[in-house]
Amino acid sequence: MNPNTHADHLIEAREILEITAVQMAAERRSSENLRSIQAAQDDFREQRLDQAEALEEDLLFHLEVVAASKNSVLKSLYLKIFPDLFDLFNSRKKQDLNSFFEAIYEHDSIIEHISNQNKVGAAEVMKLHLEKSKN
Repeated sequence: MNPNTHADHLIEAREILEITAVQMAAERRSSENLRSIQAAQDDFREQRLDQAEALEEDLLFHLEVVAASKNSVLKSLYLKIFPDLFDLFNSRKKQDLNSFFEAIYEHDSIIEHISNQNKVGAAEVMKLHLEKSKN
């Protein structure tokens, strides 16, 4: 990774924000947050299984995780970078089924760790998930 491009800066900021947010979400989430995260995951899975692009649904899943952190500044920061993330990943168009099923599994694992209030496990899976999205 060349840390001098806007895309690299964006990915670094996303990692810092989302790994911190998922840890907070595991500690602070409500049952309503869990339902919202699961609904976003269901939308992501359904959209992709219908052979449609699911980038927006994927990013909305991540937004629900950030919202579950109950930190309004983190949520505002995520909303600020959301359009740039969308543009970045849309330009890459990596839509193979293997990466999709890996993302489904990783999202499900993130939900499980948040549900069980396991912030360490949630952070580990989120870090792995974000690492894979760099390529």
